[in-house]
Amino acid sequence: MSKNASSAEGKAIPFIILEDEKLKVCDEAKDFLSTVEAPVGVIAVAGMARTGKSVLLNQILLGKPSGFNVGATIASCTRGIWIWSKVLTQTRRDGSQGRFLVIDTEGIGSVEADEQHDASILSLALLLSSYFIYNAFGAVDERALNQLSLIANLTSHLRVHASSDSSSSSEHDHGGRAFAPFFPSFLWLLRDFSLQLVSPEGHALTPKQYLDRSLQPTPGADPSDPKEAVRRTLISAFRERDCFTLVRPVTDEKMLQDLSKLSLSDCRPEFATQAFALRDKILSEARPKAMNNAVLDGPGLAAIAERFTGAISGGGIPSIVDTFSYVQKQQNRRALDAAVAVHAEAVEELAGGEHPLTDDAMEQGLKAAAARARRELVKRMYAGGEGG
Repeated sequence: MSKNASSAEGKAIPFIILEDEKLKVCDEAKDFLSTVEAPVGVIAVAGMARTGKSVLLNQILLGKPSGFNVGATIASCTRGIWIWSKVLTQTRRDGSQGRFLVIDTEGIGSVEADEQHDASILSLALLLSSYFIYNAFGAVDERALNQLSLIANLTSHLRVHASSDSSSSSEHDHGGRAFAPFFPSFLWLLRDFSLQLVSPEGHALTPKQYLDRSLQPTPGADPSDPKEAVRRTLISAFRERDCFTLVRPVTDEKMLQDLSKLSLSDCRPEFATQAFALRDKILSEARPKAMNNAVLDGPGLAAIAERFTGAISGGGIPSIVDTFSYVQKQQNRRALDAAVAVHAEAVEELAGGEHPLTDDAMEQGLKAAAARARRELVKRMYAGGEGG
């Protein structure tokens, strides 16, 4: 897989870490994000510990064997949340130019963390991303659903509205629907997948059809069963959900221990073909991160991270609406300041031009300055469509 110029120049840097038992946004990440303009998509990968998330990011998204930290032991290699220090660029299927940030998260269920920490990391990844990849091995079965039990319990760690808002009391009763406007697109990536995708009637299924069938309630099951809660939450909280399957990359067990040292040319041809298709799918479908149709820039992402880590570290339950409202006001202020600066520059150019100006030339010049300022404002504030 060819390298992307942006990824080749970057490195993995810590974004959110645990320091003195409290989550903290790192200064290096804030400095990087301060340079990132909107629009930009945010791709996050999460999953159980030691399931090859970092290898997936390095080989398939970054197109290089090294990048995010990987290892061949049972210990978790990624602690907290890390971010790639360059914006990736990719031409989409429709010919437009896409820009993306890539986030790696600490594995769920590692021996170094507890459930509260896992839930905090998962919540942050969901709220920061516009395209969320859940990386797992095998099929969508009872074991896999059990491993995703944290998803069903997100209402214990997040609030859509502040606790004083009367609507917050009903959030637990809607199976995740209240979170849907704020959550990203969801892709369940099934690694080492070897099953045939067919219905009980023998009809071929797409991966998405397979996922949707697997998430249907089990006939006769107890609604309070945690696995049923996971099914309900995935259906209601993620309006856009999909599935993708990858075969095992190599058959040699020793080579599996050192996947980070392999290139796609060392893998099975079927895996390499699927890997190219997966990269194209992700980079073509991941939309700019947005709030209420307003695109989010790098400083906005940093502000969301700081507000949520502050609330979590203080023992509170973060409010999505309050945080997004605060961040959007900040970003609108930055957009307005940028538009005013563009207008001032255009007027200065007009004043420094040929003189004397006719009334008509002055009027046309001021209209052109206003139009430039308006374009700058729109570019920084609006996504041109819904986004998570």
